[in-house]
Amino acid sequence: MNILDKIVAVKKQEVERLRAKKAVERISGYASDSAVGQLSEPVTEPAVGQVSEPVTEPVVKYSSLQTKEPIEKRDTSPYLNRLTLTDTVTGAEANSYLREHNNFRKFSLIGKIREAKGVAIIAEVKKASPSKGIIREDFDHRAIAGEYLRNGASAVSVLTDRQFFRGEIRFLEDIARFKTAPILRKDFIIDELQIEEAHANGADAILLISEILTKDEIARLTHFAYKIGLEVLLELHTPSQLDKIDFSLNGLIGVNNRDLETFVTDLNTTETVAKLLPRGVTLVSESGISAPEHIKRIRDAGCKAVLVGEHFMRQTSPGAALADMRKWCVTDN
Repeated sequence: MNILDKIVAVKKQEVERLRAKKAVERISGYASDSAVGQLSEPVTEPAVGQVSEPVTEPVVKYSSLQTKEPIEKRDTSPYLNRLTLTDTVTGAEANSYLREHNNFRKFSLIGKIREAKGVAIIAEVKKASPSKGIIREDFDHRAIAGEYLRNGASAVSVLTDRQFFRGEIRFLEDIARFKTAPILRKDFIIDELQIEEAHANGADAILLISEILTKDEIARLTHFAYKIGLEVLLELHTPSQLDKIDFSLNGLIGVNNRDLETFVTDLNTTETVAKLLPRGVTLVSESGISAPEHIKRIRDAGCKAVLVGEHFMRQTSPGAALADMRKWCVTDN
């Protein structure tokens, strides 16, 4: 069993724990609401494990939801006109949505990438990795994200895997509280419950990794993410994984230059895959990017954004390192 298989096995266990806890909360919510007569249908309580402190929100009565204004749609991409909720939610579904989800300010990841002058930077909050161990000892996720946002990051990627990357789901919620740009949940997502959890904690987008998903799973999870208002960055590593992608559904594509089995990075990966993508795809190059010549190579390959984590994490000031990289990325056109 390689490291990727081990990670997926752990994720399956995490999902089962989420599912069990969700079932208990659903039963508890039904009993509580029925007792006070406030709701005519069972309500799902706030998604599990998502906040560092309890969050209390007023109960919304069923009748008030019938006149709830439709959730505003955001402009995204010619491929991705379903990136946010496309239907007005009413009744029990709306009640569940309002009780379970949050008041975080929302941003479009693909919108921020497209408006950047030159190559956009998705800056990653990352404490450790399976291959490198602890990357940053003095790790303060809020301070790091704050540096990124103050220094012009187009988006912030937050690693939430606990066992292999020393992340926490609470990092997402903490950072989302003061975000001024899109937040991407980076994890090994295999189930809708993880997507609900991302949304409940303030994410604007999620990462899906084609290497651990089938074609049908990619489509199913993508549709679910769009339904609850999240964008999807779909990651691949090899040309063979292109067969899993429906480009009419997934138009924001990330190419991971790091082999998830060997953890070796090679920018040729982006250059090779980029030549095979259809026109109109928004391309993000991930991993192994730390120098001006790297930016030039991926720009020449057609990339609109880079995702950078380890390079920033190893600097005394991640924000200053980001500011330096922005100088390499900016163009006049």
